Amino acid sequence: MTEGEFLGKIDLADLELAEQGIPPFQREFRIFQKLVPDYEGPLLGATIDPDSYPAFVGPNLLKRIGDWLAARYGEAAYVQNLFGRVPCLLRGQVYLIRIPICFGQVRFSAAQILDNYVEGLTPNFAQSLRHEEAIAIARTFIAGYGLIYEVEDMRTICLENKKSKLDESAGLILIKAIEDRDQAVDCLAKRFPDLGNAAFHAQQHGEKMLKGFLIAKNFVTEEKLRRKPFGHDLRRVFDECVKNEGRFEELEAEVTLLTRVGMSVRYTEPPNTLKEAFDIVWASLRLGGASASAITGLPRRGM
Repeated sequence: MTEGEFLGKIDLADLELAEQGIPPFQREFRIFQKLVPDYEGPLLGATIDPDSYPAFVGPNLLKRIGDWLAARYGEAAYVQNLFGRVPCLLRGQVYLIRIPICFGQVRFSAAQILDNYVEGLTPNFAQSLRHEEAIAIARTFIAGYGLIYEVEDMRTICLENKKSKLDESAGLILIKAIEDRDQAVDCLAKRFPDLGNAAFHAQQHGEKMLKGFLIAKNFVTEEKLRRKPFGHDLRRVFDECVKNEGRFEELEAEVTLLTRVGMSVRYTEPPNTLKEAFDIVWASLRLGGASASAITGLPRRGM
């Protein structure tokens, strides 16, 4: 294969995968199979010597495909290595804790969490932490890990599974709920925290997750949820969830906090303090995780 042949074939293969809805970070090996469907041999491994292969054969071809994808799509070409972030309030400042993609039973030490998963935490600051502060960060990581993974379980089982029988309207509202969750967390972590938008997106995350549960379980249709007595009445939506699923009763405190967030919170009634906005975001994270678990029917993670 020549350079010209490679460029022509990879462009066509990439377009075909794009039309199939395959994201860039999942295309590398698929393109390789399309370019050389009959290839037999190793591709990855410490014992492979790239110099022993021609430029467009085996591991060298795979690397060229990876380089081509990176040049075209940038960060979107790289495999995602985290599922989300959760906020941690430390000495009056918000730090984001990354929740990594893991498989199987994984244990994390407090030192591992501090060294690898707290964004913006300098080694100097980490060394200055008191024991109780380090433990609080570890506990925040563990709590966030369970809540984020409950939503990812729902995403895998209900949103990305082609055999899922989830109502389309439920899928759309749940996708938007996840976007609201991430926006709420990001708003808290700005250099000048956007308290109003953090609270707004947190409230929307909770409301949409509850509505997604009601639609997914066929308790209430999306059309009815748009109208009174539901609409944006989070309390009314929550009461309907409690009526159909008893496990929601344990979230009374979270809903009480979120119902204080008005739709105008972004403009006229933002939270008074960073701590208040922080508590609102965490209330929504707990509500979101519980809703996701109720949708999948799986046991609560970390509970």
